[in-house]
Amino acid sequence: MDKYMDRATADCCNRATPSRRHILPTASIILRLLSLHRQRRALAKLNAAQLSDIGVAAQEARLESRRAIWDTPDHWRVRGD
Repeated sequence: MDKYMDRATADCCNRATPSRRHILPTASIILRLLSLHRQRRALAKLNAAQLSDIGVAAQEARLESRRAIWDTPDHWRVRGD
């Protein structure tokens, strides 16, 4: 306990502080979303020959690269079943 805080204030601050258990999954999600955003930007920069090399049609690449950052792949979603 801080010498400038009384017990009630210290208890309130401790409850409000997020634990690592909550911060780490959130940080992981943010990092994955940023990675997805970088991949989509890189996909948008590929020319027709490069897209052909990886087997992606120009229209597919254009659609994928324009998806919003929160529009994640289906296998990332948690199923409630």
